[in-house]
Amino acid sequence: MVVKTSRLLLLFSILFLVPYVVRADSTWPLKVDWEGQTILFAHNQISLEFGPEDVPIWRDQSAKGLQKIDCYFADMKAACFKLTGRPKRDYDYGDGLAFVRPIAVLSYFYGPGEPNWDKVRNTKYLASRKPFAPRILSSKERTELPEHTVVLGHESQSHVFAPADQAIGGMDALEFWKEQVGKRPNRQCLEVQDFCSVVVHGDRKGSEAYAYCSIMNSPIGLGFPFNCNVVAYEEKGGWYVLSYDTPQIREGGAAFGADCEFETKMSLDDVLANFQSIMKNGITNIDLKEFSRKKQEVSVAGKNLATPSKFFAGYYDNAYAVYTVKVAEADPYHKRSVSIGGLFNLLISVEPSDRSKDYRDIGDGNSDSDLEWFQNQVLAIIKHDLGQKLRLKMTCEVQPIQ
Repeated sequence: MVVKTSRLLLLFSILFLVPYVVRADSTWPLKVDWEGQTILFAHNQISLEFGPEDVPIWRDQSAKGLQKIDCYFADMKAACFKLTGRPKRDYDYGDGLAFVRPIAVLSYFYGPGEPNWDKVRNTKYLASRKPFAPRILSSKERTELPEHTVVLGHESQSHVFAPADQAIGGMDALEFWKEQVGKRPNRQCLEVQDFCSVVVHGDRKGSEAYAYCSIMNSPIGLGFPFNCNVVAYEEKGGWYVLSYDTPQIREGGAAFGADCEFETKMSLDDVLANFQSIMKNGITNIDLKEFSRKKQEVSVAGKNLATPSKFFAGYYDNAYAVYTVKVAEADPYHKRSVSIGGLFNLLISVEPSDRSKDYRDIGDGNSDSDLEWFQNQVLAIIKHDLGQKLRLKMTCEVQPIQ
């Protein structure tokens, strides 16, 4: 019997966990092909610019007799339906509007930046905009896609899966995602908000799918895909692509990252050596080697392939971790401190065999992001083990990881 995990990693003496049950929800598991293996993301909730979403299938509203009006999108003039009901007085632009035809999402921004929302509400200004047309990607943009990760869905806070042949730019988007499969980044990309990306082919509900994923790359080699968002899938002979449903957008931002911070007079090298020791000899079981050094900062990375897992006894893990240890010297307002930040990407073999070709992501099955849930477990281990070893208190926090 498969048993759902709880947050047992916080009890550091426990060395055996069991993979959680796949949730029966609308997000559907995603299995992707990767370097001759498969990776199962059991809790594959779409996470776009404004956080996790349950993305519905687009429904054509043409037969409802709704009023058509011009609406602002990406510094152009799109066609929208005016939905019934009036938005509140202090509303976000696009409240009460829906595109007549959804607009396919791609991994770049349409617009020139944050617009003046008061200005775009002006009908004369809107009338002066050119009719909306999808951007034509240059060959350079297509080639350089793996070198960047753009958080999908920046231009709108409402998304749908729409038939590729009905969404504006839908067929071009589908071909774009397909052609990106197999392309890999060349540059080093190791930090939150500066990861690289890959497009992977996979399976969703027994049918073909394509997903846009983040990935790390360092001198020790390429990592494993994570934060995978389905961007296209096939169902009953038709293809659906991730699309914008409305011009509605809100302003705002968020913090990102996973790190621990503590006050200490210990040298950078002493902290680093102790950190490497607890990561190698503890339940994390990964050997982090130095690959970059600056005056007050050292970066380390490690990779496991089919290694006996200490998280799941009898199973094997593929792991990839990159961390940076930084010193912030004292100033008139703060004591000297050290921070440890990074990402630990862990995959567990589906079968208890080092020859398994099938791996899976892990999490508690309830959190918005299994990746972020697992970072909390790793930081809890660092806080406990390193804190005890150095006899100091730490503050650790995980923010959204994109």
